[in-house]
Amino acid sequence: MDLVAGQRRKKLQEAFIDAFPQESLLEQMLLFELDKKLKVIVGSGNNLGEIIFILIQKAESEGWLTDLIRAAHTSNPGNLKLQDFVLDKVDDSQRYENFTEVKLSQAEQEVTCANQKTFVVNTSSKNYSIPLLKSIKLIEEHKYDGKLAVIEIGIYKLNYFNKMNIELTISFGNLELTIPKINKFTFKKESIDVKFGIKSGELCFDLKNGSMPLSERRQLLNQDDNWRAMPVGASEAPVWQFELNNESTIRNESRILYGCLQKKLLGILELLEVSNCCEIEAVFKISVNRNCIEIIGLDDGEKKKQKETKIGLLLRYLKPELENYISKVAVRYDPADNS
Repeated sequence: MDLVAGQRRKKLQEAFIDAFPQESLLEQMLLFELDKKLKVIVGSGNNLGEIIFILIQKAESEGWLTDLIRAAHTSNPGNLKLQDFVLDKVDDSQRYENFTEVKLSQAEQEVTCANQKTFVVNTSSKNYSIPLLKSIKLIEEHKYDGKLAVIEIGIYKLNYFNKMNIELTISFGNLELTIPKINKFTFKKESIDVKFGIKSGELCFDLKNGSMPLSERRQLLNQDDNWRAMPVGASEAPVWQFELNNESTIRNESRILYGCLQKKLLGILELLEVSNCCEIEAVFKISVNRNCIEIIGLDDGEKKKQKETKIGLLLRYLKPELENYISKVAVRYDPADNS
């Protein structure tokens, strides 16, 4: 059975080209990690793309493709395209940390060992895993019981002693509120019911003893619910800007951020001082204005003035509660706890 087929094979080839842009680098990886000689396997006289294509075919046909991918990742664990292949998910509900495609029946198993959570997938011959490092949760706050947005941060070990994968789980929803108002003619207390969601926002990190250069961060994409997040900002204060894609979708007619991403790789964090603690404070925040807030289910027959009144009431009501953040978490990683 092919371990890598179709688009997966193409993705693997592109990852190898990105991770080993020179033939000599590929040759060294094979020799040092697998004790194999590149020219014996693929011959000579081909360009790099052809060499990698032949190498993948040979490894697959001879049954050592898993070892090849593992060796490549071990040799260059910081390469984002290799990580994208290694940490590729079949869907948002299951996590596969192995180095090839697996059947759905080979489900994820979560085990606890030496105070570390490890996600394990059983392949035909070996178990491979990436440990979730032990960390202390300092803060966890979600406005409106997390109905608008909830964020979680995971820290995963890399082979480099001072580098870690940072992963994000994030979910968006909508909220219905009853907002009090005063009738300007009768001066009586009244209320209106408003259902709304958010159209855009920012995930902001404040790092202590850590750095995430822009080159080590990744774009996020939720194709089902039609939104994305683009990395910007400084290395010690990275930001991801969340927004809807340009094209509308049937599943997201309300034009709000909706749905979730689970355990998506944000990028690589490097400790500035390897023996000291690292703290990550992550907040998801918005600007409380018409560009970021969307009322759901406004009646098309409603007069423009009535719509503007309803939006204005909602924004004034929300500003004191949401002007700082919607969701906030902070975690501390101590190298001494993970030695």
